[in-house]
Amino acid sequence: MAIFKHGKPPLIPVVLACAIFTIFITIFQVAFLSYPISESNLQVIPLNSHQYDHETSKTITLNSKSSSSDHSNTFSAEDMNEISLKYDYYQVKLQEAEAEIDNLKDQIQKKTKQSTYKIGQFDYNANDIFNYDIGKGEPSFHRFMSEYIDFYLKHKQTVMHPMREYRDGSAHGKPEKVNPEEYWRTDPDDPLSEETLRGFLENPKELVEELTKNHKIITDAIPSHAPFPFYKGNGYVFAADGLYMWQALLNIEAFRALGAKLPIELLVTDESKSDDTICDVILPKLNARCIYMSTVLGDDVMSKFKFGVFQYKILAMLSSSFQNVFLFDCDAMPVMNPDYLFEWEVYQSHGMLLWPDIVKRTTSPDMFKIQGIEVENEIVRNVADFFTDPKHYQPDKQKEDIDWERDVNFHDRKGTVPDWSTEAGAVMMNKYTHFDVLLLTLYYNLDGPFGYYPLITQSGPGEGDKDTFALAAHFYKRPYHQLSRPPHYGGYGNQFYQGEPISEFAKLQKVLKDINVKLDEGEEYNFNKMFNEKLNDEDRKLLFYHMHDPKWDPFRFMREKQTLNDRDEDIRVLGRTERVSDLELVCYAIMYHDFCEMGYQFSCFEKESQESKDKICGFLKHRLEWLDENTWDNEYKGFNYTRFVDELDWSNSI
Repeated sequence: MAIFKHGKPPLIPVVLACAIFTIFITIFQVAFLSYPISESNLQVIPLNSHQYDHETSKTITLNSKSSSSDHSNTFSAEDMNEISLKYDYYQVKLQEAEAEIDNLKDQIQKKTKQSTYKIGQFDYNANDIFNYDIGKGEPSFHRFMSEYIDFYLKHKQTVMHPMREYRDGSAHGKPEKVNPEEYWRTDPDDPLSEETLRGFLENPKELVEELTKNHKIITDAIPSHAPFPFYKGNGYVFAADGLYMWQALLNIEAFRALGAKLPIELLVTDESKSDDTICDVILPKLNARCIYMSTVLGDDVMSKFKFGVFQYKILAMLSSSFQNVFLFDCDAMPVMNPDYLFEWEVYQSHGMLLWPDIVKRTTSPDMFKIQGIEVENEIVRNVADFFTDPKHYQPDKQKEDIDWERDVNFHDRKGTVPDWSTEAGAVMMNKYTHFDVLLLTLYYNLDGPFGYYPLITQSGPGEGDKDTFALAAHFYKRPYHQLSRPPHYGGYGNQFYQGEPISEFAKLQKVLKDINVKLDEGEEYNFNKMFNEKLNDEDRKLLFYHMHDPKWDPFRFMREKQTLNDRDEDIRVLGRTERVSDLELVCYAIMYHDFCEMGYQFSCFEKESQESKDKICGFLKHRLEWLDENTWDNEYKGFNYTRFVDELDWSNSI
């Protein structure tokens, strides 16, 4: 089934429509207009076998006039014979024309395949599909992914980014970072300009040229829509193996405890590091299941390429059975039920929902050159404010003598991706509308470590897959909504708190309205005062925590005393966020259930000492009691996860 690139009219249907229209007009003209028919002829007439509807046993009426009792004006036998002969003649001509159309179609298809190849442009055969369940391994999806990987391998990079040498000369494979303060710049007089960004890394000319060529070839071949009908419905997906499977399980159990009902899939990236207790015993009780990367992608794909950590999440989105999929990192845990977001009109109209990182984008200008996108000398936004009319952004800098490479924040210019940088702990996507975005994102991550990553973040904070989603959508001009307000730190360790989209969007509308009122009153525009500070007040509703460190490992918590302060007093690892559910209390109730009440044995903790295993239930019980005594959350005070699970009903489970 040929898949044509979005925005370009499909050639075959247009040509065929024109051909069919021309043939039928010709037949009509010859068969009817060339035969003189007077009003007296237009009557109900007896029809021969060519003019009789055998299904209804009715004669075909040529006009709406009633039949006259006077048969003097009916067709003669000679006239009838002539009409019959003409009918037979044009029936033959019509068959010849249809055969010619089929021949023309074959020629066009062959030429199209040669000139505008698309990955997945194979003939779709419903008989190839066993059960319409991509998670159980479908031949058509195996074939598609094999084609994709084969095509990528033919056009993967051969010129590698060097040792990523910085302007200060340091080089350690991954160099020392520039002063982090550079990444927070929001002062218009101190922009993160094109000149500044070009100074972060030296990108070899040969690398940029090769990626430019390959990018064009890859994107020309990517189909705009999935050439198979597997994706359906809404749901969540995780990707993990080993210890991360335990963290994914805790997350999934927290989803259920917080009220989420939609199905969940866990892509096991390495079957040898899977956990049967999780996949076979626990998840089936939670309207969730494990799917295995080797099964979903097929042996052929797995033998051709060894996937890495930053490709797993994109593969999880591709491999999930859902059309609308909400991807979560294993350590990105919601503090409320997110099911409702699938129905949010902003998500439905955009097709992709992203959350920002705490830093500005540090993408190299060479990245847009590779994409073939012109970055213009025009200011179209001010950091994350791309709603207020740009005429209010520093009017004195709109002069012709402006130095566009030095004086302007690079990502405020037309053709770039807006700030802030993107945080990929959670990504929500409609795979029907953004299938090409997903495939391009995968390509950016396949050639990421020594190609696109140095170009996209220039070894800045959080290098990896995080900014590839927005860049892929930007290339294809696909809409997406990214929250305007960056996350903030909280709790103990390295943790981000991310905002709840609907309340953040409502706050954004209010801020923009206030800005317009002040501008109408003659006040000068100030991004920090009017936009940034107003968005970043304390009145904020949260959706999820991204817990980079420490990870949810109860044995490590106990062994390293990570839940105690310097005076050996209990502390909250997640902090006291009274505007949301007490997630830490919920998690300890779940862990106590899993380890102590159910006695589950998880493979990732097999190497823990017997002493630690003997002490873990005492540790979990103490933490659970302390958190329950100190909770602000009346809904989860005294929460019993065992009783909660026993009362779950998944009569409509996957």
